[in-house]
Amino acid sequence: RGDGIFETLSVVDGHPQEVEAHISRLRHSAEICDLPVPNPAQWREAIAYAVARVPHDGELALKFVLSRGVQSGPAPTAWLHATRAPDHS
Repeated sequence: RGDGIFETLSVVDGHPQEVEAHISRLRHSAEICDLPVPNPAQWREAIAYAVARVPHDGELALKFVLSRGVQSGPAPTAWLHATRAPDHS
């Protein structure tokens, strides 16, 4: 169980889609949930790092998550998760 937010963006043939819109929504969600405001530059760097290491053919879903963290810890937790998206063409 957690207390967090997420955004999922599409990566098509190695190109992440609408990165700035997703980061903006993540920041807005953090403000609403009284979570630490995400650092856009760090998220851009993390997205670029992940995209450089996944297959560049087809479509992937890249979910980025920001959590308040574990109850005993003082710091938030953040991560990216990439999965291949089903082909609906």
